[in-house]
Amino acid sequence: MKLTKKFALFLLRLAVTVCLLFLLSRKINLTHLLQVLTQVTWTPVWITVGIVLAVRLITYWRIWLLLKVQKVFCRFLHLIEVYWICDFGAFFLPGLVGGDILRIVGLQAFSRDVNKSGSAVLMERFLDLYYCGDVAV
Repeated sequence: MKLTKKFALFLLRLAVTVCLLFLLSRKINLTHLLQVLTQVTWTPVWITVGIVLAVRLITYWRIWLLLKVQKVFCRFLHLIEVYWICDFGAFFLPGLVGGDILRIVGLQAFSRDVNKSGSAVLMERFLDLYYCGDVAV
């Protein structure tokens, strides 16, 4: 019974991912995208991708530390998996709140407590505001 439920959840995730990718492909002008990609200088693109990936990994490490403080233990790679899924889903939800709700639901798999996962996500947002204010000053 448990294997069947896992397989059904896998199929549901796969169906949602395919639907979201289809929606994304309908919103992108693929011919224009290919035309732009043929004229790109790739060195700055790869440097930018590296910087963005490093920033995201630092963000994931920060949320991992916030969960550890609350005695919620999870493997770092599982946390990255949950956050990448939530980031992908957040592309299709209005505002930042939708992505945060997905993160809270995703982190509940580790904490089994909505208060702990919600407070970790909320604390991450407050840290982001603090860092933005610190950089602005």
